[in-house]
Amino acid sequence: MIFVNGDSVTFGCELENKENRFSNIIAQKLDKEVVNISEVFKVNSNIVRSTIKWIEDNGNPEFAIIQFETGRRVEWYDPRHKSWGGLGHHDAQAKTIIRNGRIIKEPAKPVAVAYYSEFDNIHVRQMNMWTSIFFMETYLNHKSIPHYFWYGKGNPKRDKQTYELGIEYKKMSKWKDMKEMCDIIGTKNEHPENFPSLSSKKLEKGIHPNENGHKLLAEHFLEHIF
Repeated sequence: MIFVNGDSVTFGCELENKENRFSNIIAQKLDKEVVNISEVFKVNSNIVRSTIKWIEDNGNPEFAIIQFETGRRVEWYDPRHKSWGGLGHHDAQAKTIIRNGRIIKEPAKPVAVAYYSEFDNIHVRQMNMWTSIFFMETYLNHKSIPHYFWYGKGNPKRDKQTYELGIEYKKMSKWKDMKEMCDIIGTKNEHPENFPSLSSKKLEKGIHPNENGHKLLAEHFLEHIF
């Protein structure tokens, strides 16, 4: 059995049919069960925690494919709802949404305004991401589970990784040079055939891989499984 976890890229956002996401293509090619527990807007700390919980509850998979996000999101505990939730930079801005046929003005979340104005920067994002990667890598190695790591960044110029802070977790990790999504399927500007058209009405307006993009992802991962 192959285990897969990640955020909206791995979940298959903007695909008309989730059967076309890369995890299902891998399942068909290998004739193996593939479990995909990815979710939209999943934060790296949640990806790590949910992976560990699934493995502890269900046993070791034969192989794990884990997709990380760039660390721009953050997880926080909401004492009012007694639950963990993810925050993104969009939460720091007021927005107008349509809910149940009604136009609703949703204010910015104060906690997001505070975080993204006072704490967030490229160095914090790096530390968040590489802490999660190293923790995940250490756990999977301890469990003797072979794995492949990558992260879903579609623009090589955005959030460029640096060594300015001397992040030891990155230096020690086997995955310090792991592939970005744009390394595998290209960028939307250079390879539009791998992304939804600009006319897409779905989530995020064309930044997730389309069916062809997922085929390329599947082909890449199949080269590295086992």
